[in-house]
Amino acid sequence: MAHSISIKAIKEHRNPFQADCWNGLSRPITKYEVTKAIQQGKLLKPDSRSSVWGAEYKRSEHIQKIAYFVVKGWKRTIHLDVGSPDIGYYVDWLVEDGNHRLAAAIYRKDETIKAFINGSLDEARELGLIPPKKPRPIASL
Repeated sequence: MAHSISIKAIKEHRNPFQADCWNGLSRPITKYEVTKAIQQGKLLKPDSRSSVWGAEYKRSEHIQKIAYFVVKGWKRTIHLDVGSPDIGYYVDWLVEDGNHRLAAAIYRKDETIKAFINGSLDEARELGLIPPKKPRPIASL
């Protein structure tokens, strides 16, 4: 089931504009770089390059993919993995698939993004990604 996740909540834990989630780039991508790509019409359509597994994107290609999503939008749901700390499974980066779309949503100042969540839903609640469980009503006598 896809959840509508608060962009603010995701940013509190992992923000692609403040960390290197782009396979070892020397520094995080900036919103200025995305703005410049949009102004120059440099939009890289998803899957427009070789889909060879492990192919590394250049910095400019990451920027242009984000720019594409800012301008054109997307339909695919992102995938988050929050881990399962109760069984000793931890993750370093929440986003399994969708860093470019998340960056575009942040750039556009969207309030939410659709995401599938892997791992413990209790951990997702603890991280503030999904609302707490509602208490069950007590049956009246």
